[in-house]
Amino acid sequence: MRKIAGNIAPVCALALGVVLAGSSAQAATPLGGLTVAVNPDGTQLVAGGDNRVLYVLDPASLEVKKRVAFGSPIIQMAFDAKGATLAVSDTDGTLHLIETKDWKTKAKLKDKHRVVFSARNDLAASADRDHRASAIVVSSTVDGKDLFRLPLPKEMPVAALGISPDGMKLAALLGANDDPSEPKVNFSDIPKDLKGLAKTDFQLRNDGKTSLVQIYDLKSGKLLSEKKVFFTMNATQSVAVFIKGGVVFNEYSNQGFQMKDDGEGRLVQFDGSFLYGSGVSQDGKYIMAGNLRQFALIDTGALDATTNTAEKLAGTLNSLNALPGWPEYFKGFDATANAKVFYGATSGYRVVMFGADGKVIKAEPIF
Repeated sequence: MRKIAGNIAPVCALALGVVLAGSSAQAATPLGGLTVAVNPDGTQLVAGGDNRVLYVLDPASLEVKKRVAFGSPIIQMAFDAKGATLAVSDTDGTLHLIETKDWKTKAKLKDKHRVVFSARNDLAASADRDHRASAIVVSSTVDGKDLFRLPLPKEMPVAALGISPDGMKLAALLGANDDPSEPKVNFSDIPKDLKGLAKTDFQLRNDGKTSLVQIYDLKSGKLLSEKKVFFTMNATQSVAVFIKGGVVFNEYSNQGFQMKDDGEGRLVQFDGSFLYGSGVSQDGKYIMAGNLRQFALIDTGALDATTNTAEKLAGTLNSLNALPGWPEYFKGFDATANAKVFYGATSGYRVVMFGADGKVIKAEPIF
């Protein structure tokens, strides 16, 4: 699974919520606290975040075994297939490749924004710019070489990226883009009887904006399909997940889009409230969605883009015990390759271990 750390200061995120979720200006600012990564076989576990420290943890006890000074705030991390390299994305758009035998940096890759990973094929996909990108770049997490540069039709935001569990396909949601061919309705003209997702659906279909959804073959770099969709979203905590018959996209506001292969789709929500932290297990079997102390495990095997599933994509919900003071929220997740053991990390500098049943096994402060 690939974890995506947050991007709004905690006070703003909680106090202003949806208002700031619509802004991508702070897309590289970490939420605070930690994110987490585990290697495929579960023998290596690391945590890191905005305090510029990489913590090497015991995967069973969560004890800190080593602290490694890191020059930048950490957004997200992932191991390669063998656990020999840890890829770390920072707030400057640099992807650091670190050798786990001595925790020394062997390469720094510049202009790698909104990074997603495939441990199975040792790949990282990223946008070449933080806001309006000109290309998606696919790189090796083993040697740092760029394998493909996939030019976009024009400069546009990369709202979400996701690699299929087998590492063979890449999904990209590009936009929002102004589209004069689309209807545009004033806010005052929105039907007053519309509520919830029905209201959001009407707004998105009548805001004069669209997105492009591109699917690429990662073996050849070939563009397999491109669909224009009414759905638009910002890149805050964005996630793109391949499911049966299509792809599901979501972000901080938890108003996502489940798209069929033909480009048709509908709005959906994950269990829980806002998406402060999210991730996908390395085998693609689970989406992990976290909000205030609460997290959801969503079985992707139960999702089918070709059917009219419920608007709420239900999962297994659980919560952490409350800490005193400011509310704690999840920032990132990861899971072993067989999705037997899951890890989450929070703004309260806790790392949490839990199972596929959602039961919390252990939660420890990291310092």
